[in-house]
Amino acid sequence: MKVDRQSKRDYTDSTRRLARVRLDDPASVAAAQRRTDQFWGVLGMSRQSNRITVTENAGDLVPLRIFGPLMHVTRIDGVLAFFTDTPPDINGLSEPARAAIGPRPGKVWSLNPDGRIADMIDWPAHVQWGADCLVETVRHLAGGRPIAAAVIARSQLERWTYNVENHHEIEPVRDEERTADWITRVWSVYPAIAIDMGQAWSDLSEFLHARGPLVAGQQWAVEAGRVGRVRCIPSSDTHALHERIAEIASATFRQVLGCVATIARERGREDWVPLLQSDFLISEETDKSSHRWPPPVVSWPMAPEVAFGAWAKTNRSAAIGYRFEVTQAAAKDRLAAIPTNRVIAVVAERRARASDRFALAWQTEYEIEGDNFQPGALPARLFRHIAITEAAEVVAGWSATEDERTALLMAAGALRSASYFWLEDTDLSLPCVRTLLEQTCVARAWRIKPERAAKLATQAPTRQSPARWIEAAGWKRAAVVGRALGEFSHTSLRQRTNGARRLLTDLQPEQAESDPHAPLTARRYALDTTAYLLAHEVIARLEAADTDLESSSGLSESFRGQVTLMNAEEHQAMLEGLLERSLSLREHDFGLPDFGQHETAASELDLGQDDVEVDADAKTVPDAAEIVGMSGD
Repeated sequence: MKVDRQSKRDYTDSTRRLARVRLDDPASVAAAQRRTDQFWGVLGMSRQSNRITVTENAGDLVPLRIFGPLMHVTRIDGVLAFFTDTPPDINGLSEPARAAIGPRPGKVWSLNPDGRIADMIDWPAHVQWGADCLVETVRHLAGGRPIAAAVIARSQLERWTYNVENHHEIEPVRDEERTADWITRVWSVYPAIAIDMGQAWSDLSEFLHARGPLVAGQQWAVEAGRVGRVRCIPSSDTHALHERIAEIASATFRQVLGCVATIARERGREDWVPLLQSDFLISEETDKSSHRWPPPVVSWPMAPEVAFGAWAKTNRSAAIGYRFEVTQAAAKDRLAAIPTNRVIAVVAERRARASDRFALAWQTEYEIEGDNFQPGALPARLFRHIAITEAAEVVAGWSATEDERTALLMAAGALRSASYFWLEDTDLSLPCVRTLLEQTCVARAWRIKPERAAKLATQAPTRQSPARWIEAAGWKRAAVVGRALGEFSHTSLRQRTNGARRLLTDLQPEQAESDPHAPLTARRYALDTTAYLLAHEVIARLEAADTDLESSSGLSESFRGQVTLMNAEEHQAMLEGLLERSLSLREHDFGLPDFGQHETAASELDLGQDDVEVDADAKTVPDAAEIVGMSGD
């Protein structure tokens, strides 16, 4: 016990000293490193912890405009649970793991995080997934993770664009038509949506490629991590970024509301449609007082201490109570009486499902690994993700150019978001890994080939593809990895995620072809390996600082010893192995589009989901892009 208390005192003392370190000055960082045991671990965890604390006092990260759509989620949940007769305790851990994770035909409160369904009977669950994604967008905005929020917002915009197109029998994307123009043309069927949805899609895409005016909003996470800081007022740039994401997510969500309205209409409850069309009046008081926003859970990564702690048990009971409440409200025709401040419960219910999913995945891994199961491996992996992220944000401040600094900050933010998503067992981690890979390559190109980087940066956005930056970084052999990650980055009838997942599976070293569980670790390997590419760039800048300081500061060596656990030769060998395996897979056949076998059916399906401003007869069936089996990590 004395050791534990002493360790705690040492950590507290180290944290206090960190508050006095000038992180933008390599000499100050080097001096702190010499005085502090396990400096990089203390720095990383302290900044992560401080950011979480600051976030809990930062309700203004969530724009007011998105609370109106968020309030509708309680009604969506009630309507869908009532019509599908789904028990409130359906995700109880008493169920066998695989049965609980697998599909329950026709039920909602699904544990699948990516909205995949195998049959038309699961359409209500897919529609509820649209509501889940709005909640998750809000959670990531509230937690200061705009890259994660933008990834969700863009994928939802793409997905529901197909829904609008098919229902209104709009001509599909034309030959050589730009994606943004197609999206604008499709959503123009709804005059009530005032924003140009194609431009919205372009803005999100530009941000995820670290281009355009929204990128400056990423700075908040850096400032919020400053040890000792209690509050961090978002800048006008951060407000602009979060407002734009919230605006796009809210507009897209109207189509989800239309889907629920159609379901209600088809089940004979025309009287419920106006409740799904109404607008809520949102005020500053409603946001910050009535809702006690944000709940602390928005900042927590889904980790063992969350999923298996007292919070999860208490919150699971509260989630069951919330499900019962909204289902009964529908059954007793009291949807309008659900209190508007139940948006806190909406978030908590989704977190309960996430903790159930985590616990069940943990149980499944234990069943697979048996005596080889290593529960300590996860905290160690998360520590490395955090330490690399925080170190990248530190060395970004030492950059010679603004472009290099921006690339390192975006790479760090992408790694943070990817790690959060990976813990949620969702493919949304992979678009973040793509941003991480691209921006690591941008930072590397500025470091080793600044003239070429400057030339590429001045070209049109269409010529600044991730592949070009991978090549500019000297890692052309990894181009096929960029292609695979790109397949996961957009929702499209042409996407080939099945083939891309096979490539990421085969990319793993020492992976026996006969191992049936190899696909389960593909996302993890892609994330870990790309994180180590960023670590390679962090170390290169620490080495430069060591040289400039003309002393044995040991910044780079301490980072290797405390974080990557590799010396220079081992890290280079790991990188070379990745590049060689990537090169060997350069002719990889990504196969047919995931939904290629349904292309004929897709053109004939009436997706049948009205926007709230539209009154049309419709069939509540999924489109071809969703008739696909579930998959997992």
